[in-house]
Amino acid sequence: MAYRMRDMLVRQRTQLVNALRGHLAEFGVTAPKGIVHLGKLLAAMEDKDPDLPELVRHLARRQIEQIEALTCAIEDQDKTLRQITADETTAALLRTIPGAGPLTAAAVQAFAPPLDTFSRGRDFAGCRGCAPPAWRSWSRAAVVA
Repeated sequence: MAYRMRDMLVRQRTQLVNALRGHLAEFGVTAPKGIVHLGKLLAAMEDKDPDLPELVRHLARRQIEQIEALTCAIEDQDKTLRQITADETTAALLRTIPGAGPLTAAAVQAFAPPLDTFSRGRDFAGCRGCAPPAWRSWSRAAVVA
């Protein structure tokens, strides 16, 4: 539930950022996609451009406040996920995988079958579609030969 809550918050924030970009684009204020470019929208909105009505500025500020609130909620949810995964041995093992952090560990724990059902990492990768299961690799070699 904690992982899905974070995912929902991220989707809501993305929706608000895209809506803000779309609304401001109608008045000639543009920026590339992504939360990292929100600062460009803020700077353009705070600029005293006469083409941008005050009502539009006011409504955009309200959307920005909502985006900031969602960003804080996402950061809080990240802390919660870090705490959850810090206390569990399975999550600690998952975090030893290169490139895997607390969010990946939480996702694997939430959505993958129990890890003790797999005899080795290759079987888990095959289950997730990342590598063929071990029993299929010998049959492919036999067919190719």
